[in-house]
Amino acid sequence: MILIAWQGFANHKMSAEQVISYALDQIGQGTPEQDEIAAFLVNTNPLDWQTLNRHLEQIAEEPFDRITALRKWRLAELKDLVDKLRLPDDYEDEDELWTAFYAISDFWVAYRNELPGSEEVLPEYGEPISEMLLEQQAWIKREEIALRDGAGVEH
Repeated sequence: MILIAWQGFANHKMSAEQVISYALDQIGQGTPEQDEIAAFLVNTNPLDWQTLNRHLEQIAEEPFDRITALRKWRLAELKDLVDKLRLPDDYEDEDELWTAFYAISDFWVAYRNELPGSEEVLPEYGEPISEMLLEQQAWIKREEIALRDGAGVEH
């Protein structure tokens, strides 16, 4: 997933510093070979993106399934976004409600070109925020189950 985050996905991309910081935190968590590569990665100049990319590709589990990694990244991003949104009673005015609606809509619009099925989760214009959040949470649960079970079908 970090390789996906580094290469960029749906207008989101990790910085070299974030990748290096994450690699430092992960040393000791992988195989000895992965830990060795992570140590090289930590000591790589953040401006040397080609070396960073090469190290990340080496660490990536084989075989590397880009679609599954993209789905996991999308799921993590959506969970983070939904966690940041508040329930309707917590909004002070209608502008805040529309901001939440557009945040979810923009999320799915950005992802629909990367993964098929993303347009199916776009909220409907004017849909109550509570219903929209429930739909997003239901999708998150379905996608978690599908990824855990190895299903390739988009929800």
